[in-house]
Amino acid sequence: MSAALDIEGRVERNPYAMVAAAVGVGFVLGGGIFTRLTASLVGAGLRLALMAALPVLQEELVRTVSGPKSDINKEKDG
Repeated sequence: MSAALDIEGRVERNPYAMVAAAVGVGFVLGGGIFTRLTASLVGAGLRLALMAALPVLQEELVRTVSGPKSDINKEKDG
C-alpha cells in the first residue's frame, strides 16, 4: 500500500502541495467544515468564481440569443 501512495516521493517532488493537503485534511478532521469561517471563505470563493465566469456566460448568452436570428436572416437573403 505504501508503494502505491509513495508519500515520500510526493513530498520530495511537491512539498508545498503536500503541506497544503495536510492542512486541509487537518481542517476537515478537526471539524472545521461547519464553521462561520468556512461559510465566509466558501461564499467569497463563489463570488470570485462568478465574477470571473460572468463575462464568458454573458457572451454565451448573447451568442445563444442572437444566433438563430442571424441564421434566419442569412437564409432569407440567400
